[in-house]
Amino acid sequence: MEQSLIPIKNIIKEGWEIYKKNFKEFLIPFALFLPLFLYGALAGILNNYLENYIASNWVTLIMLVFYVFALVIYIWSLIILAKLINNIYLKKPFDKDLYQKSAQKIGLYFLIIISAGLITLSGLILLIIPGLFFMVWYGFSDYALILEENIKWTKSFSFSKKLTKGRAWDTFGRIFVPSLLVMVLLIAIIILVIIISMGQGQAFFSALNIANIIFLLIDLLVIPLVIGFKIILYNSLKETRKIKPEMPAAVSTE
Repeated sequence: MEQSLIPIKNIIKEGWEIYKKNFKEFLIPFALFLPLFLYGALAGILNNYLENYIASNWVTLIMLVFYVFALVIYIWSLIILAKLINNIYLKKPFDKDLYQKSAQKIGLYFLIIISAGLITLSGLILLIIPGLFFMVWYGFSDYALILEENIKWTKSFSFSKKLTKGRAWDTFGRIFVPSLLVMVLLIAIIILVIIISMGQGQAFFSALNIANIIFLLIDLLVIPLVIGFKIILYNSLKETRKIKPEMPAAVSTE
């Protein structure tokens, strides 16, 4: 009989413990989030204070180049965090080549995310339920690519589906509830910031801009927590189903 998945309350508890006890380990990945944070803050300022900035071709080009740069660095940081948190959870030693190995996965990670998104979108176009199933079935393909040493990106989708098929709703609940709690916390902070800002004489839109910048910052700070939740669930899926990635075929020397 197949083992039950880790309970939701344990995911939240263990994820929080990892975040709290290893916060210092996340400082460098946090620093890598800064370009995307700066882009978001700058775009907000340009939209509100420079009404015609989009009409300026050179400003648009600079913003586009900066966004691409920030996105690449952001993806790199996500890969670093996934590997780091997985090692912490499994009590593995720190990988000295963590940053270099993570950089090598950037292109494939981006490809996986785009592919999984298109698959999910195709399901949503058909009906909501198939879209949700596709989202769960292929929702761990990125972690399969990042965390499994002997798996190719083309096999990461089938590996993710093997982990989740037959227990999609159980998996969905364990993804949705912890993420929902974080989102509710973020929304509550935004509302509080707007109320405080308006109480100090700020106009609504000015208060909204301040809240948006704070939201971006806090959102980036909680990313390791959300990744931790999913890493814990990913390992539970593997442990309870005892599925290992296929080893690559040996190359003949004859």
